[in-house]
Amino acid sequence: MEAGKRNRWKRLFKAFSGTEEAIFRFSGGELGAFRNTRYAASSADDLRRGISAALPQQEDTSYVRSAFREAGIGRDRYRSLNLQPFVAETRDAIEIRVFNGSLIPANVKLSSYGSTP
Repeated sequence: MEAGKRNRWKRLFKAFSGTEEAIFRFSGGELGAFRNTRYAASSADDLRRGISAALPQQEDTSYVRSAFREAGIGRDRYRSLNLQPFVAETRDAIEIRVFNGSLIPANVKLSSYGSTP
């Protein structure tokens, strides 16, 4: 696998780890906080492992999946960044599991300050 392709995964993990808390804060929506203020648990452990994982040289995604399994990435689907469908080879997909977001400007503004309406 080209260095650029290997780095795409690392960039995804770094970008999500840097914005995960903000995404959670904006996801309260009109319903307010639930499940201990989060719909799904933080992916911080998976993200740290993903940033430091040694990714294979091969281009085939089965090698990437194998490297993720060996690093313990994507074991639990109830994480904010769900990699389990990709790692388990059930689908070529990843999911961002942050629900009940809002596009209502007043709610977004309140969420950004850490409170809900």
